[in-house]
Amino acid sequence: MMLVLLENLCQCAEGRAELLKHAAGLAVVSKKILRVSTLANDRAVRILLSVSKFSATPNVVQEML
Repeated sequence: MMLVLLENLCQCAEGRAELLKHAAGLAVVSKKILRVSTLANDRAVRILLSVSKFSATPNVVQEML
C-alpha cells in the first residue's frame, strides 16, 4: 500500500520533491524492489522512473548510483 501511495504522490512535482527531501526516500523505494512482490517491483520502478524523469539533479543521480 505504501508504494501505491508513493506512486500517486510522485505524479506531481510537490510529491516528488517531498520524496527527495526525505533522507531515506529513494533508498526505501529501491529496497522494496525484488523483495516484496512483482506488483511492488512494478510500482517501485515507476516511482524511480518518475523521479529520474522529472526531478533528475546531480544529487538524485548520485544517490541512485
